[in-house]
Amino acid sequence: MSSLEYLKNNSLMKKFPSFRNDFVNGCWKWIEGKKIDDNAAGLWRVHDKLYDLTDFIPKHPGGRAWLEISKGTDITEAFECYHLSSRPRDVLENYCVGVATQERNYRYTFDDNGFYRTLKREIGQKMKSVDKSVEIKPKIIHDITLVAFLMSVVFVSQVQPNDYINANYIAPVIIAGLLLEWLVSMSHNFLHKADNWRMYTGNLSMAATRDMRTFHILSHHMYPNTYADLETTFFDPHFKWIPAEVKDLQYKIQSIAVHVNIHTLYFFNMLRMRIQGFFWGTAETFYWDDLVMFITPALIYTTGTQSSDIIEVIFKWLHIIIAASVFHVIGLINRGHHTTTTIHQGDEIFTYDFGEYQMNAVCDRSGANMNIFTILTLYGEQVLHQLFPSIDAAVLPQLKETLIATCKQFDIEMKKCSLVGSVVGQYKQMFRDELYIGKK
Repeated sequence: MSSLEYLKNNSLMKKFPSFRNDFVNGCWKWIEGKKIDDNAAGLWRVHDKLYDLTDFIPKHPGGRAWLEISKGTDITEAFECYHLSSRPRDVLENYCVGVATQERNYRYTFDDNGFYRTLKREIGQKMKSVDKSVEIKPKIIHDITLVAFLMSVVFVSQVQPNDYINANYIAPVIIAGLLLEWLVSMSHNFLHKADNWRMYTGNLSMAATRDMRTFHILSHHMYPNTYADLETTFFDPHFKWIPAEVKDLQYKIQSIAVHVNIHTLYFFNMLRMRIQGFFWGTAETFYWDDLVMFITPALIYTTGTQSSDIIEVIFKWLHIIIAASVFHVIGLINRGHHTTTTIHQGDEIFTYDFGEYQMNAVCDRSGANMNIFTILTLYGEQVLHQLFPSIDAAVLPQLKETLIATCKQFDIEMKKCSLVGSVVGQYKQMFRDELYIGKK
């Protein structure tokens, strides 16, 4: 067996993801491929049972979109990590229509006495006594940042066209870009929750809430660092986070050379995927909340100088998006997933327990855990968040001791690295072509 064949076969998935290597790709295509691979018979699959949740869609406490997006797929992992109590399981059984005739495509296990189910029970018990009043903090910080961003856009709108290469223009654009990036990162906390208005503020960046629930949650959170992880494969072939046969000197030089360009185009690429889906896809890719991104140019136009025209408005808008893209990718790829100590597609998997695999796929970065602001903007408490994504970011620090105690019970090591280490580590991982076989 060649190393490339081993890379594809040693995987969480039993089948190489359909459409993964298609040139025209995106969240809509990922879902289409999952419908082919998941053996869900056009319904919703959880473990080995099939459910028809059509009538439950308008009743779903988390909002309609979750179920609309995932129809026809296996939602076992999402169901397990988003529902801590037994109540959702009882409700789910009311919609069971049969048993799946084919095995699951994913090798994850959820044994009652295994690490994840045990930790889930402990976390569920601990959640009864945590201080939930702290959940107001992310809301306040988010709202202040939103106001600050809108004010910074007004400052940008006041700059005359002949000042574009002047510090009087560049500084406000950078500030607006940084505030927008913070806003996108903060909206991530609300993206994982039941539908709420704050999750839509991320759309100011040209991203889309519905796409991000596929790109980030259903894909990345469930299958991190694998071929099924859109966040990992999104940068191919420029950044190859997954160890591959060809990572020669040419690739290494090219990956560094295009680094800045890839950074500046991140949010534009999120929009590009939806445009491709509109022209070549079979599913709807644009929704009403896509209009949110036009708030920024509308504000620039209405508050700008008398000489403002559409071209000038577009230039200023795109400059803010570019600045935000750079800041966002710097934070996005340094969240502790891509280091040479974390497991990636092709590395030997010693356990398929859902929780243990997640622990092996991410590092805890103490520098990102300092306070609620760093947790929101630098994706702090990433290990706990990866395991239980619907729990508010402000509550996660109160659960750390429970996680540590359960890890000790199962003799599981929590991977750790510094913020600087995660930055250096992502470059090392980009260049790693050795598969970890026979070593944890």
